[in-house]
Amino acid sequence: MGLLKILRKIHLTATRSCARNQHQEHSCECDQKRNTMFHYLSLFLTTANVVMFFLFYIYYVEKNMPSNIN
Repeated sequence: MGLLKILRKIHLTATRSCARNQHQEHSCECDQKRNTMFHYLSLFLTTANVVMFFLFYIYYVEKNMPSNIN
């Protein structure tokens, strides 16, 4: 839930700044910038999620694995 609120806030901030600057640039340019920002943000979050999952998995396996299996 917290992540969705953060994403919504970023979206609203981007929308407001676009609306503020709309007289200076075309709205399609603005939409393209916003979409690019969301693309990179989602890419970063996905990568961070995968890395955190592997780090947690490695830590969990190392901690709970018996040291000598005979």
